[in-house]
Amino acid sequence: MKVWPTAPSSAVRGVLEPLARRSPLPVILVTDYLNRPLRDVCDDLGVGYVDTTGWVSLSLAEPLVALRTTGADRRPGPVRQGNVRRLGGSATGRIIMELIERGEDVGVRELASAAGVSPGAVSKVLPALADAGAVDRTASGGVTSVNRRALLELWSRDYAFASATRTELHLLYPRGVPQLLDRLQGADSVVLTGAAAAPAFLPRGIVPVAPTTKVSAYVPSAAAVAEELGALPVDAAVSNLVLLEPKDLATLEPAGHTPEGLPTVGLGRVLIDLMTAAGRESLVADQLMDSLEWS
Repeated sequence: MKVWPTAPSSAVRGVLEPLARRSPLPVILVTDYLNRPLRDVCDDLGVGYVDTTGWVSLSLAEPLVALRTTGADRRPGPVRQGNVRRLGGSATGRIIMELIERGEDVGVRELASAAGVSPGAVSKVLPALADAGAVDRTASGGVTSVNRRALLELWSRDYAFASATRTELHLLYPRGVPQLLDRLQGADSVVLTGAAAAPAFLPRGIVPVAPTTKVSAYVPSAAAVAEELGALPVDAAVSNLVLLEPKDLATLEPAGHTPEGLPTVGLGRVLIDLMTAAGRESLVADQLMDSLEWS
């Protein structure tokens, strides 16, 4: 019997893999909660699992047994005192985006400095990310590795344009999206996100799987940019332009450029905006992560 009070999925794999090879009997992992990375490890090794929230996977050849049920998406019970309960807010967003960029091997103070937040904010966020299997941590609290897909999926549950912006203005640019992108070449302080920004991070020659039918951009003043472009307020269902005034002004600092030279937000923000957008833009997020070979 092996007991992990908390452990990264890589450590669990290191114990289960040789055990599954040597044992003549089925190996079953029993714990209070199995996050997705741990379930993936068990499935990959052919190890069964059971947790208190209802996740069950048992498979036997003799006698024939095949049982699989679904449990909770999150660890049950209250979050430890002082840790975050929801992944909203500017500080949390900065921490997550920095983790997406770095990927591994960063201490609490180093992460806080790079993200422009306090070490206390990092110390509150990291336990929630570790509990969900999105990061692996050292005994001293630093991050050793990041499951970027799991991290983004976790963030997307609490993230929305409304939580990151002061103003969300839906507009119609009468001449259409291609002409709008051309027109934005001369606009001031317009930083693209979503589908229009994805080409900045896709490998050269790869076309987004879904066409850009709506341009989303962060701006310091949505009303001023709308007037500059001659765009008209319309219902969200028929708009081809969304202007967003961010709560965190650091969002307006360009972190990439499209092949045409238009400024974009960073990779993490592009992905989270794609994942939480309406329509087919989430498909572009999957394509982008696949192109980056994120597991």
